[in-house]
Amino acid sequence: MGSDLATGRIGMISVVDGRLVLDAEPGDGSAVLIAGDGVTIRRNGHDAGTRVELHDLDGVEVDPGSVDPVTTVTVAVSGDRLTARMTVSRAPGLTYALEDRSPAQEVILQRQVIEKTEAPPATDADAQAALAEAGVVSGVLPGEVAAALRSSDGTGRIVARGVPVQPPEDAEVILHFIDALKLNALHTVPRGTLIATKTPCVPGAPGRAVTGEELPARDAKDAPLAAGMGTVRELAEDGTLHLLAGVDGRPAAAGAMVVVEERITLAGDVDVSTGDVDVLASLVVTGSVEEGRVVRVKHELEIVGGIDHADVEAGGSLTITGSCVHSRLRAGGRQAVLVKLLTALGDAPEELDVMAAIVDQLTEAAAARGAELKPGAALLALLEGQFAHVRVRFHEARGVIRTHVAGTFEPAVEEAVAAVDHVVDGLGVHELESTAQLRGLVGQLNLHVAAMRRQVADPAEVRVAYLQACDLEASGSLVLTGQGVFNSEIFVGGDLSCDAPTSTLRGGRARVNGRVHVHELGGSGGSRIEVVLEGPTTVPDRLVADIVHNGAHVYAGPVEFEFDEPSRDVRIGADEHGHIHRT
Repeated sequence: MGSDLATGRIGMISVVDGRLVLDAEPGDGSAVLIAGDGVTIRRNGHDAGTRVELHDLDGVEVDPGSVDPVTTVTVAVSGDRLTARMTVSRAPGLTYALEDRSPAQEVILQRQVIEKTEAPPATDADAQAALAEAGVVSGVLPGEVAAALRSSDGTGRIVARGVPVQPPEDAEVILHFIDALKLNALHTVPRGTLIATKTPCVPGAPGRAVTGEELPARDAKDAPLAAGMGTVRELAEDGTLHLLAGVDGRPAAAGAMVVVEERITLAGDVDVSTGDVDVLASLVVTGSVEEGRVVRVKHELEIVGGIDHADVEAGGSLTITGSCVHSRLRAGGRQAVLVKLLTALGDAPEELDVMAAIVDQLTEAAAARGAELKPGAALLALLEGQFAHVRVRFHEARGVIRTHVAGTFEPAVEEAVAAVDHVVDGLGVHELESTAQLRGLVGQLNLHVAAMRRQVADPAEVRVAYLQACDLEASGSLVLTGQGVFNSEIFVGGDLSCDAPTSTLRGGRARVNGRVHVHELGGSGGSRIEVVLEGPTTVPDRLVADIVHNGAHVYAGPVEFEFDEPSRDVRIGADEHGHIHRT
């Protein structure tokens, strides 16, 4: 840049229209130039630094500088190498001139823009070069590249996307009973219940980075699940493993193994702290069952202690080591009440078939004589004669049904018994128009009787040491292991026997389908005890007792044995001719 020179000493300097100018009357000191941002001061072609003292302007040049226009394309790859972002920036070219400065001994040279030049647009070649420099070779999106080249706001655009890794699915085991066990340690499930599920491993799939490398998927993690005792495996088509309860019981996990415990233990008493107990398994109670408690067990029940004013029911056998007072006991579950109903019915359904045949004979004989005998009248005559016991049987059967809560027996069973009872009771006998009608009713009842007999084919046994003022129903046998039974109402579907040498049956009433073998029947005070030997008596030792006291009554079919004085070595049964007698 040129300078105006004046004669004399240099003292003051200024900038006018972008040029250095000397003051007309310089002072005594030297002038000083200070280079501002971007300004270069040269002397004799060399950089003179940012502060220059001048005595004259010979060889002094000031360059305000300039900036060339620049277009830049950059590509940045994300940390996971799954995306690449392209950013286009365009910086214009700039031409500068010195700003004017008033005359002064020291002047700071500043510059100002006097012209801007637009940067050229980015080209596809620029984009490809930037992608290559960043190593991007996969997943390039041409449309996004073109959009990035048109944009120069500096925000950039995603111009390449890789393929993300598809993560594997780890195997998962779900134990469906855990929450229930936390709430109830005696939680049990019926056979067939889903108790555990394992979903299989599903491998992942590798991905690919925008830079071309394969991104490996991690290995799927397995979760062990083993089928233990009492469980059943089911494998679905998709590889899902289901564990089902193969038996009634309590599900439990032992490490990776799942089991179902058929026999579980309640340590201690059944009391207020435990509440009532209802389990679908066999149960051992190591303590006692306290007053007011209810215990329901689907299978076998063993109580090591005693029972006091409680309600206890076992679907299987029942064993009570201690004493039992003022309680209701049932063994065999629904079996016991079915046995009671079958016992009450006895052979009445079969007898009705015989009666129908006799009615046919009677009506046909009357017709042959030219007389009319209605089937109902003939049936009534039989019911009031040699078959009077059939009417009694059905009355007893209706009584069994009435004494149990609704729903104990299937509605169809109740209806069948009621329909036949309506006829034999005499109320419906006059409505009977033919023996076919009677046989139809009896046939329906026999179907239900056969089904009930199948259900009680495996009766449940009761073993108890001492019963006092209890109500007991057992579908199978009753074994007395201690003092015996006192002042109780008991029904025994099988035999009543004793393991203890001095077991006693005293007070109350006992109905027994099988044999009765006890040490002592009744008491020395003459308290009344009734023993009803249900069903036909065909053996000579149906009842055997070492001692029978006065006040004892034994019923064997239509025969009653009343003891007015103590007797020893008593046997009641049938002789070789089928006659019931006492020896």
